[in-house]
Amino acid sequence: MRIHFRTDVKKCPSCGLPLIAYKTEHRTVRSTSYGEFTAIHHIMHCRNHPGVLYKSERLLSIVSPYCTYSNDVMIDAAVKRFINGMSCSDISRSIGISEPHARNLSNMALDIFSMIHQESAEKLRESMHS
Repeated sequence: MRIHFRTDVKKCPSCGLPLIAYKTEHRTVRSTSYGEFTAIHHIMHCRNHPGVLYKSERLLSIVSPYCTYSNDVMIDAAVKRFINGMSCSDISRSIGISEPHARNLSNMALDIFSMIHQESAEKLRESMHS
């Protein structure tokens, strides 16, 4: 399956000119929700501002740049490892990825969760004292 992704921005916010194609990238993405698909990413730019690129927010919400496995696979691996206590080899068999990928993806998710927790620490303290 091939899915096309482009930015929602149609005109340059600075000058109002229509955006034009900069380049098209193809990559294979593996997702729990969508299965395996080829993401065709149409990156746009403005003739007057060629250094500013406009990319698809939707694709970025599904998979991180340069990653093959989508964010839902990363979350699934992290939940299985850190909440359910599964080993990386059990995770790899259960969701069909290699053991090193299971380890890397779950570690990436843990780093993201830690960052979110640190950013929200003050709000958590305030809600605990109210």
